[in-house]
Amino acid sequence: MHSNNKMITFAVLVSLLIATLFLIPQTAKADSVVTPATPAQTKTVQENANKKATKHVKKVHKHKKVSKKAKKAKKVAKAHKKTAKKHTVKRAKKHSVKKIVSSTRIKKHSTYKVRKHLSRANAAAKAWIANHESGGSYTASNGSCYGKYQLLISYYGGNLSHKNQERTANKYVKSRYGSWVKAKSFWLSHNWY
Repeated sequence: MHSNNKMITFAVLVSLLIATLFLIPQTAKADSVVTPATPAQTKTVQENANKKATKHVKKVHKHKKVSKKAKKAKKVAKAHKKTAKKHTVKRAKKHSVKKIVSSTRIKKHSTYKVRKHLSRANAAAKAWIANHESGGSYTASNGSCYGKYQLLISYYGGNLSHKNQERTANKYVKSRYGSWVKAKSFWLSHNWY
């Protein structure tokens, strides 16, 4: 019986504690809302509210001004990016044109070295045969034939370099046909040389 009284007392205390926890915040809220009694107090409350509202409006306007400036800055940055891109494209085009020009100079120079012993007609006939045999590729292969001029691999002596292919082709044509022009005419009638 004694333990039952303790339990009842404990339950009552817990329920009182719970009730006070829920009632205290509501009474605190009720106490915090102060209604002004006099018109002067009402006026000061309104003035304070107006000041706060004015400050808030000023902050909003300031934020809008900043965001407008930020938008303008973004537009200017975009414009700068576009012009920078245009300039880099123009520069790249100029540089690529220079590279092309310089590579054609090298090609002309190397062609000159290759055909310094050939006439224009022989050089043209040689280029024509190379184009028809391999498409101008030094690495083209067709069975036992290899290179730009599609000669037997054994003719190169194990050296498949560009320079050796040119030299070997010149020797072969000179010994067999006498000139590249004659080799071309033989090719046209027989489809090989």
